[in-house]
Amino acid sequence: MFSFGNTSTVTSQVKSKSDKSVSFIGVGCTFTGTLDCQGSLRIEGIIKGNITGSGDIEVAATGQIEGDNFSANNLIVYGKIKSNIKTTGYLRIHKTGHVEGDINVESLDIEAGAHFVGHSQTGQKQTDNVLKLDKTKIAVDELQDKDLQKNNSFKNMKI
Repeated sequence: MFSFGNTSTVTSQVKSKSDKSVSFIGVGCTFTGTLDCQGSLRIEGIIKGNITGSGDIEVAATGQIEGDNFSANNLIVYGKIKSNIKTTGYLRIHKTGHVEGDINVESLDIEAGAHFVGHSQTGQKQTDNVLKLDKTKIAVDELQDKDLQKNNSFKNMKI
């Protein structure tokens, strides 16, 4: 990749498991705006804005994100995020991680010592074909059962 004088050339190619490239925002870099990343992403610098990713995203201990919305397949946090987060997979907040914002994720893992401030929703959304309980009918049935038990206890009493 680079060659200076008699120094040998160094070449590096990084690929994720899905054979998509991995992008980096390095230490000392600041990005402001909307970031759309189709592959995996490792953030070691600062991002001010929204992030949309279809791959996995890792926020290193030096990484900082501040925006309105953040979406990814899977998200691993060692650094700081101040944003609403949505993942189609998991969100894992390690003990050095700080997350502030509402999250909607399939699976959530918060390591002891990690910081999370916000509301969380995990799992899949309820579908229409899920059995819904009629709480009014349940309450009426319970009252009828109590009345039946009460009447039966009086019939069994010996006078």
